[in-house]
Amino acid sequence: RTVPEMEKALEELENLIKYRTTHLGEEGAKILALGLSSRRNMCVHPVIMQESDRVTVDAKCRSITASWVRNRRDQDSNIEVCEFY
Repeated sequence: RTVPEMEKALEELENLIKYRTTHLGEEGAKILALGLSSRRNMCVHPVIMQESDRVTVDAKCRSITASWVRNRRDQDSNIEVCEFY
């Protein structure tokens, strides 16, 4: 989904919660929801966020956030990991 589509979906979720609160009360309004976005939209790493290509952002992000990379960092402090992850 595009960012505007996601914003619209979350806006609709807010409307749904308001409706359910009005008609079902606080207990009926309880909804667990999660809005997810791509690394390209959410990255705050100063170097990676400069990339414009989604595939490049995904690859670079994965290269410093993957669990196996973070595990290797435990043995070798020279391995770069994302400080924001």
